[in-house]
Amino acid sequence: MIGAGPTEVRLASALWALLTAVLLLLPGSVLEPGRTLPSRLEEAVELTVHFVLFFVLAWLVARARGDAAAGAGARVTVAVIVAYCTALEFLQILVPNRGFELLDIAFGWLGIWAGWRRARAAADR
Repeated sequence: MIGAGPTEVRLASALWALLTAVLLLLPGSVLEPGRTLPSRLEEAVELTVHFVLFFVLAWLVARARGDAAAGAGARVTVAVIVAYCTALEFLQILVPNRGFELLDIAFGWLGIWAGWRRARAAADR
């Protein structure tokens, strides 16, 4: 991905966004067949997954935008990613054995912020 051009990075962003939606909207019974993890560890894993999914998405989108990843356009792009994160969490209400959690949204937003900052820091070098 380091030497990838803008088209490849845009494609990777779109595919990652699709993968994120699929993973977050799978019925809970598919993801938790035997629930073998202690509940606190399970929650930590779930929050980490939210953070990582949205970190990578924001990082890929910022890379795809290139030099345009700063300024007013960037704020709109980040707002779209935040809205996507929030919408996916609300949609989980409709999925069997899944639910809406504010903490999931918070970790998704934190991942977006960190991923965007990481991409911008790399671009500024």
